[in-house]
Amino acid sequence: MFPSVKTNETNAWKKLEAAYSAKKQTHIKDLFATDTNRFTNYSIQTENILFDFSKNNIDAETLHLLIDLANECGLKDGIDAMFAAEKLIKQRIELCCTLLFAILVVHL
Repeated sequence: MFPSVKTNETNAWKKLEAAYSAKKQTHIKDLFATDTNRFTNYSIQTENILFDFSKNNIDAETLHLLIDLANECGLKDGIDAMFAAEKLIKQRIELCCTLLFAILVVHL
């Protein structure tokens, strides 16, 4: 069954909001300056597509918090439901976006 979770009411979401508040003044150029492997660490390349998250305000802590959010929202159950072709209800569209992003992030 497709999970029914209000993403913005989870503990992981609250932790992400707190992390955002603490880091919102961080500049991308500073993140590149402190991590010489930033592009490698925050990008995924497939045969034809490059997903480059390195130019976003994300760091290792944020990545872990996003993975926690995906787990708390039932990422695995959501993926299983999607591949089982279960009907996605309209109220869960935001979870679909979370799932897609989390799938990409987990593969970093």
